[in-house]
Amino acid sequence: MEQGYIYLHRSLLDWEWYQDINTKTVFLHLLLTVNYQPKKWQGITIERGQRICTYEGLAEEIGLSVRNVRTAINHLKATSEVTWTNKQKYSLVQVVNYDKYQEVTS
Repeated sequence: MEQGYIYLHRSLLDWEWYQDINTKTVFLHLLLTVNYQPKKWQGITIERGQRICTYEGLAEEIGLSVRNVRTAINHLKATSEVTWTNKQKYSLVQVVNYDKYQEVTS
């Protein structure tokens, strides 16, 4: 997980959530932690741009309160940056345009 890199385009500076520190922090953390290639987990495939997590787990990873993480995720869902799918024992989060964000352009 700690190897490699992600691309960040300067257009992020114009993003509507850029000034919201919690939402920006959660989004950047998701970009850094979602799968960069498909991976098997407990018999299911977690695709590129997805990860398994909980609000509590994200809060602990980032150092925010659960409420702040939940609010940030709601912002990101409202503007279609991420999807959050609740399963019986876990949640699946997907960065909607992950491939677009990680596309190499010249």
